[in-house]
Amino acid sequence: PGAGSSPGSSPTVLLIPGDHGHPQNSPSGARGSPLAAGSPNPGVLVGGSGRQDPSSLGTPHPHGSSIHLPAPRPPGSPAAEPGSSAPGSAGEPPEDEEQGWAPPERRSPGTEATASPVAATVQDGRVSPVPPQPLSDEALRRRLLELGDNPGPITELTRRLPELAAALRTGHAPDCARDELELVQQFDRPDRSRQWREGLVKSSFNYLLLDPRATQNLPLRSQSLSPAERFRTFVEGIFYVGKGTRARPYCHLTEALSQHRAGTQRGCPKVRRILEIWASGQGVISVHCFQNSVPAEAYTREGCLVEALGLQTLTNQRMGKCYGAVASWPGERRRRLGVHMLLRAMSIFLAEGERQLRPVDIQGGR
Repeated sequence: PGAGSSPGSSPTVLLIPGDHGHPQNSPSGARGSPLAAGSPNPGVLVGGSGRQDPSSLGTPHPHGSSIHLPAPRPPGSPAAEPGSSAPGSAGEPPEDEEQGWAPPERRSPGTEATASPVAATVQDGRVSPVPPQPLSDEALRRRLLELGDNPGPITELTRRLPELAAALRTGHAPDCARDELELVQQFDRPDRSRQWREGLVKSSFNYLLLDPRATQNLPLRSQSLSPAERFRTFVEGIFYVGKGTRARPYCHLTEALSQHRAGTQRGCPKVRRILEIWASGQGVISVHCFQNSVPAEAYTREGCLVEALGLQTLTNQRMGKCYGAVASWPGERRRRLGVHMLLRAMSIFLAEGERQLRPVDIQGGR
């Protein structure tokens, strides 16, 4: 027992690679062990005095990745069963896989973070891989540039939505013509024995509300921009995606009109965005697309568009809902179709030109 040991504590034990399950008593304390000091065949410290600082037990792995050591067990506590993992170990999934990050690794003070793609953790005497730390947006961009790729802007949005990120980088849509045809064919002659949402009258369409402060009359200057620049500008301008009939898009403007008259800025994010646009002296752009469809088809298109853009960039309060066969598609397939439809909607916008709707253009406005 070293000087720092306490009554009832377990002795420090070394597990040496190649010595299968035969621990040896340590000839010296954790700090003085020649194996812990970085010998060519380092052992792994798995026990120790209850007073020892666990952070002082880390040793560099011969291949550059770090070794994570389990914390000492209190006297009398049951040993971990074979194959079990402690909280935060490699046996658990990352805390939020969708955001692309994993729990931070525990390192010894002064130990440098390595560029090794695989870190390791020790569990029951075995070394298991764990996910590496994520790179920052700027670091990831630099790394991709070094590998010969031009990733374009890297943000939380593009990390979450790779289908949209690819189109923003190239300006080209994924080939989803067959997917869109499958969607259209199902709703062109829908099964009338089923109860479809809001009936089967083909009077619906989709619309996008755009902010002219972002588009800056994109149709007029689109010829001087690259395909990627055109598409990025279009996407940056979209702040709401909807499904409607007749004058549905103008209901949002009418909703904001009372606030405009009173000089207030209350309401949902969509209304506040409209008021901001009007306060700048400009008007809201409403782009209509995919017309003459049954409501279920328009709702499905809305769902794919919202899923492709992500709620982070929109003032929509919830994700849309898909119907028919599309509802059972994996999310990636729906997002790809949504990006495909965004490119089609942009072509309609570029062909028709930018038309702004100000308070005086709304019935009852001034």
